[in-house]
Amino acid sequence: MTLDTQRPLVEHSEMFRKIGLLFTLLLAAPNAFTSTPIKDWTVLVYWAVDNDLYDFSKPYFKQFEEAGTTEHINVVVEYDYPGTRPTERILMSAHPQVVQEIQETNSGDPKTLSDFYEWGVKKYPAHHVMPVIASHGSNWSGVVLDHPTQKYMSMPELRSALQTMGKIKKPDLVLFDACRMSFFETLSALDGLTDYMVGANFDLNGFDHTHPLQYLAKNPKLSAQELGETYVRYYSRKPENASHAEMSASLLKPENMKAFTSDLENFFIFANHLPKAIKLKVLSTLYQSINEDQDVAFDLFEVIRGFRKLSPQLVRFGNKLLIQNGYFPEAPSFKTTLDDKNETIFLNHFPKNGKVQSVGFTTKTGSPSGLSITCAHHAEAYASVGSGLNTPAWNRLCSFWFPKK
Repeated sequence: MTLDTQRPLVEHSEMFRKIGLLFTLLLAAPNAFTSTPIKDWTVLVYWAVDNDLYDFSKPYFKQFEEAGTTEHINVVVEYDYPGTRPTERILMSAHPQVVQEIQETNSGDPKTLSDFYEWGVKKYPAHHVMPVIASHGSNWSGVVLDHPTQKYMSMPELRSALQTMGKIKKPDLVLFDACRMSFFETLSALDGLTDYMVGANFDLNGFDHTHPLQYLAKNPKLSAQELGETYVRYYSRKPENASHAEMSASLLKPENMKAFTSDLENFFIFANHLPKAIKLKVLSTLYQSINEDQDVAFDLFEVIRGFRKLSPQLVRFGNKLLIQNGYFPEAPSFKTTLDDKNETIFLNHFPKNGKVQSVGFTTKTGSPSGLSITCAHHAEAYASVGSGLNTPAWNRLCSFWFPKK
């Protein structure tokens, strides 16, 4: 019998070849067996309470414990405490875990916001991301008040932060847990940088995070629009919100604002042709919110409804508006539709091509519809933000209502 002395060498050679191939694959994909699983949603809460909101924020921390990280969603908080205490990044659950401490931060710096977003998106990857910006808000003056610096993050700075964030992963939905952020100025700043935003147009009593996030945990395939609507609905169910007419939260779509701005400008061109008595009567019917700088804000659709209700000269005539003795073609029309429960409002506008586009979704907690515009007395400062309904016809109407002394 002849022994095959070559066979073991061939088998060993093949084995070494396979081991080498496996080693090469492991080098090419070092995270193949250790990468973090991609979940459906990551919620990144930028909790900027290095100010007088710290005590107010404590009960809300409990909400994220009750509805924290699950199999399908990540909930992560960056907590900027008052004073010099280090800022903490916390993975939220029934047993919160501080995963990183960093040197005390300036939360009003846009880079601080974008750095947290980049870290969170990379460490806790998901198909969809919702940053929550929780702090003070003041419309076009900015959002996130950092007490040590006494400075808001301005609208241009917010846009800069979102541009940086979008290079990493575009946010699907941005939620402002801050007062006075559901304004044209905010929408303009967010145009092209997120699909949706949620905010309140006047004072905010704080969002309910527990129920929306628990609902998301049970329904992790929710779209950004559906998650935003969930937040808005639960906001309206809070008893302290339902009892205040000026409190209303909205889900809004920034990409529709450019066309909507053009249509609104046309509307206010027509409004400026009305008699002085009617314009003053409309002003007297409006809920007015005045901030520290004495700039006046109005709920947008209250303004539109006011003119329509009080002006016999402002009449719908097919797709035109009849004003005094002249026709103004291609005028926009506006529609408010209540659902069968009279709980929600869908705000639509009809642009020149006649196609209905959704502007926003809001709850009917009171008179406001959930989207506001500003009559800015400080024209130079307002113009510097580069956003909002800073158009000739609207400015002309504001100048009539609030003439400079």
